[in-house]
Amino acid sequence: MPQTRTRTHGSDTRARLKPKTQGKTIDKGPSLNALKKRKRNLRRLLEHAEKLPADIRINHERELASCTAGIEDAQNQAELSRMIKKYHMVRFFGEYSHS
Repeated sequence: MPQTRTRTHGSDTRARLKPKTQGKTIDKGPSLNALKKRKRNLRRLLEHAEKLPADIRINHERELASCTAGIEDAQNQAELSRMIKKYHMVRFFGEYSHS
């Protein structure tokens, strides 16, 4: 006769699942290293390909400008995050010193 499994209290996997986020996920886009790699590849492509059709060259130049802007944004965000982390304690104590 085959053995049957019995469930013990707390073994229900549904209870261990994380609740769904309600529209709070943020698409961060490609990582900084991926943007840098793509920028380097595009720059090399544009430097060494003399016979590219004009429409493709323009698309690559636009993508290169987009990658450059994305890199700058990511670096600014990283610097902002670093500064917030660095001065968190100062801001925290500053709230209570005025009471």
